[in-house]
Amino acid sequence: LKVAWRKTKSQDNKVMEYFNIHGKATPSEVWIHFNRHESNVPITSIRRSITNLTSYNMLSKTENKKEGIYGRPEYVWSRYLEVTS
Repeated sequence: LKVAWRKTKSQDNKVMEYFNIHGKATPSEVWIHFNRHESNVPITSIRRSITNLTSYNMLSKTENKKEGIYGRPEYVWSRYLEVTS
């Protein structure tokens, strides 16, 4: 269980690092980035990290949407201080 929690925190840090560099993105955009640089990261893990970071007030969901990897609209998330409508 401790190892699983450490992996979660490590992934949350990597997702936050992505947002610190890129400013805003959809979960699919983050997932595409991770799968270019790491193997087999599930989109659900990316979504969980974004949810965690939102609950820590580090990210915020904007009102903007983009098409995701499954052809459905996804919200764009932003660093907390850079929320735009």
